[in-house]
Amino acid sequence: MGRIEAGIFAWERSEELAERAEREAHRYESDEAEDLGRVLNITITDEKGHKEALARARRMRSEQEDETATLGRTFARDADRANAFTKLSRYETAIERQLYRVCCTS
Repeated sequence: MGRIEAGIFAWERSEELAERAEREAHRYESDEAEDLGRVLNITITDEKGHKEALARARRMRSEQEDETATLGRTFARDADRANAFTKLSRYETAIERQLYRVCCTS
């Protein structure tokens, strides 16, 4: 259960940091023209900053491929995301009760 909890936090952390880096990279972009919502020409206003932000975003996205983060994300998805920690807590309680019954009633 601890690994799942750590995985949920790892996934969410990586997601947040990747989104921040992607937003930062977009701040270094200047759209010169749009045609029906499509950008025709993007000018990079700070090449170094843009590359660094994109590299951070890629690094954070790759961290989401980690086995623990993937386990946490899978559990959170199954638990309808917002209820993941509540569901995890219920599982832990049920397991503790079963262990108590086995250990203390024998």
